[in-house]
Amino acid sequence: MFDLCNKLVLSFVIVVLVFFVVSSSFPGSTTDEQNKTKIVSESTQCDTRDIIADHYVCYTENGYIPQSISIARGDVVAFVSKRQSLRMWTASDDHPLHQGYNGTDIHSHCETGSSKESVFDQCGLGRVFVFKFDKKGAWAYHNHSWSAHQGIINVE
Repeated sequence: MFDLCNKLVLSFVIVVLVFFVVSSSFPGSTTDEQNKTKIVSESTQCDTRDIIADHYVCYTENGYIPQSISIARGDVVAFVSKRQSLRMWTASDDHPLHQGYNGTDIHSHCETGSSKESVFDQCGLGRVFVFKFDKKGAWAYHNHSWSAHQGIINVE
């Protein structure tokens, strides 16, 4: 009788493990990165409702959370300030010129109103900045209003 109970328990454990492994590989299931992104926005209380993006970075009094993320080429990242009163101006490094991502400086791409779709620079204060990363590489960024607050987007 004892041997039969052990076999039943072992069989049940194996079935449960197989279920979890198989169910996590189906389309529509969330990945660890997606779960991490959701947790970040929930734990820091950034309101990401109505903001469409693949990843979210929350700007708080202590800087960007998370400071570093890895994404796929073509993914969209939304930088969202926790509160409107926080002064957020997200831009590529180096401060203060913002030449890191596309090679143009703050004067040529912000003041002239060039196409903002390819420029990793918010070009002014705001609560939300959404950017699509089309270039592979490690792209450092900062808050132009508080340059000690920095982060990195790793595009694979």
